[in-house]
Amino acid sequence: KQWYQRRVRAVTALVFLRDDTVVSAGRDKVLIRWNLEGDGERMATLPVFECIEGAVLGEGGDSVVTAGERGVLRTWDMNSLKCIKEQGEPALKREFVTLLPYTEGAMMAVTFDQNIMIHNAELELLRN
Repeated sequence: KQWYQRRVRAVTALVFLRDDTVVSAGRDKVLIRWNLEGDGERMATLPVFECIEGAVLGEGGDSVVTAGERGVLRTWDMNSLKCIKEQGEPALKREFVTLLPYTEGAMMAVTFDQNIMIHNAELELLRN
């Protein structure tokens, strides 16, 4: 079976967690955690209520940081399936193109208007 074909809309990011699972993020407004062993079963579905443009591995290897269509960065704990951190001013109308790992403990958010923003693991803006 090919687990990635079970998504409703385009997958925008894959994040490999430390326990042989992967989280797929996409424009269908959910994060899905998949078991990489065996038949690739769906382990959990987390509704995030916005299209996800990019995602990276969070601190500790059990969380995922997402960049959503509303211009907000969020950290999701994939064990409790809850948002544990949120950063962003939706009023700024940032349109993320993607979110990429930058250095250890930092990530790079790229916006539609060609801005590159460096954030730390606490989602604080380090450089714009």
